Amino acid sequence: NGIGLAAPQINKSLQILIMDCSNKDNKYKPITLINPIIIDESKNLKLYEEGCLSFPEQYFKVSRPGFVKVNYLDIDGKSKDKVFTGFEAVCVQHEIDHLIGILFTSYISRLRRQIILKKMQKFKKNLNKSI
Repeated sequence: NGIGLAAPQINKSLQILIMDCSNKDNKYKPITLINPIIIDESKNLKLYEEGCLSFPEQYFKVSRPGFVKVNYLDIDGKSKDKVFTGFEAVCVQHEIDHLIGILFTSYISRLRRQIILKKMQKFKKNLNKSI
């Protein structure tokens, strides 16, 4: 049920992510980015609510650049530059963060991180009970 996934989230030490920001109204194809690097970004920050497959049912507002230009290799190994805006910019930044070991919880207050930790411990405990 996610819109993006980075290789480290499935225990792969690779610089690969895949994302699909489509909704019911448009026909967006999943995009694979290999070795993505942000080469430009807007100075203007936008506040978006983010969630993460690593933290089920947890959503927090995160401030990020409104657009980013990313250099990457596509699935055929061709070098590409693409400008991502709006929701796609949020998604690609979130997934690139995963590739460098940063979680979206790094952008929120320490208190909120502690709240998430407690919720995730409870979630794990309940998950283990149901197995």
